[in-house]
Amino acid sequence: MTALKRITAFVLSLCLLLAMTACGANDKAAETPSGVAPESTQSPSPPVNEPGAADENVPDYIGTELVLPDWISELDCFDSIETLGDTLFMNVSTVDGTQAIAGYDTLSGTWQRYDPDTGNGIAASVSIHLFSAADGALWIFLRETSPSLAENDHDLSKLLESYYLLYIDLDTGERRVNHLDIWQGAKTPFLMSLIALDKDRALLGDGESALLISPDAQRVGSGETKVRGMGFHVRINGVLYVDTAKGLSRLDMDTLQYVEPLEELIDQFLYGSSLGRVLADKDGILYGVDPSTGEKTELFSWADISASPGQSGFENANGDIFILSDRLFKVSPT
Repeated sequence: MTALKRITAFVLSLCLLLAMTACGANDKAAETPSGVAPESTQSPSPPVNEPGAADENVPDYIGTELVLPDWISELDCFDSIETLGDTLFMNVSTVDGTQAIAGYDTLSGTWQRYDPDTGNGIAASVSIHLFSAADGALWIFLRETSPSLAENDHDLSKLLESYYLLYIDLDTGERRVNHLDIWQGAKTPFLMSLIALDKDRALLGDGESALLISPDAQRVGSGETKVRGMGFHVRINGVLYVDTAKGLSRLDMDTLQYVEPLEELIDQFLYGSSLGRVLADKDGILYGVDPSTGEKTELFSWADISASPGQSGFENANGDIFILSDRLFKVSPT
């Protein structure tokens, strides 16, 4: 009986111990509502950024449309941008219903208006036909059309009655206007291109060849330079490159011969630059091309900046790229 009592007492003691343990567990469960994790007493660890992760979604370039001054109603997207240093020149329509050349300083963001006011009463009957700029001078060819031309008459020899050269010295503001009569009574060809070389010379072309002319609309010398079509050209850090059958080629200012053709840059949108390179569009990507080595550097995809290449463009000394279409678009590095 004694052994039986001892066993019974041991079993009762064990049951009491298990009951007390269960009660302790229930008390802790009551302190924390079901389904709610207990708060940690440790401070949360800060998130760890992978190298470069913070800049992963920041684009290299950002595009914005520039606000035009209130006197401009429309940009002529079929004309190319002319550049002088970091200033752009564009043919525009004004709110007055007239044409003008707009100058835009890309570094200061200021605009300048150049009306084709000749001071001799012909302004009302002329339109801006060609323009170019170089070495502190703006060359504007004005076309006077025949008022008797029938609407359905497409004979260009009748349409083009007279040309005038309006020459503006941008440093002094001096204006000169002269009637173009270098063919001395012979049939005036349809003029297609104008490339200002410096303050005293410009190339005036008919789609195949070009004559050298002076600010007084007189022919200089007897030679001709081959300039095809509308005489597409760009300036790379002030150096003139002209479109040729072999590609964009540098024009030697002394001999007026083409040298150093960039043969790989054919059938592409090409833009000038103040940073010593030419910008070239290919397959939706804009590249910077070193004209001396041909080395290409990818700049951006047009899709990434929600834009498309325009007829002409230019990169200023700050690396801002300006594209002309039916608007003026600025693409800036971030």
